[in-house]
Amino acid sequence: MRFAWTMAVAALLAGSLAFAARKIPDARQLTYLEARAAQASRGERCLLYAELIDASTNVVLIRMQGGADEQALTMLRSIQGYVSRIDPVHAKSAKKLKNAEILLGQAAFKLKELLLSAPFEDRPLLEHTLKRVNEAQSAVLL
Repeated sequence: MRFAWTMAVAALLAGSLAFAARKIPDARQLTYLEARAAQASRGERCLLYAELIDASTNVVLIRMQGGADEQALTMLRSIQGYVSRIDPVHAKSAKKLKNAEILLGQAAFKLKELLLSAPFEDRPLLEHTLKRVNEAQSAVLL
């Protein structure tokens, strides 16, 4: 039973890493997304910050798997800052809110998978980031 569980987790992690590898933004794209989100109208910010969180989570996944833990931890702190800027109250489009909710759910899923394989010393920051992303997703749902 334990072997089956381990294989299932490994398959999920490999699948999400393959998915993340296809859409890994570089630093220039992340900077562009961040600038676009910061300059957007209040109604657009929720979706743009959700896109930025999802893209940054992909970068964290790859960096943690590649051994660049310090860069990944810095990116996790950035994600926490982006989460604090999500304000679903001003979003006027239900479709954009739904898209933001989906993106935040995907980011939370990736963070949960990463938490399973993360070193012990990195877990508190990962857990806190995951908690913040889940709170943002819940706020978008309301």
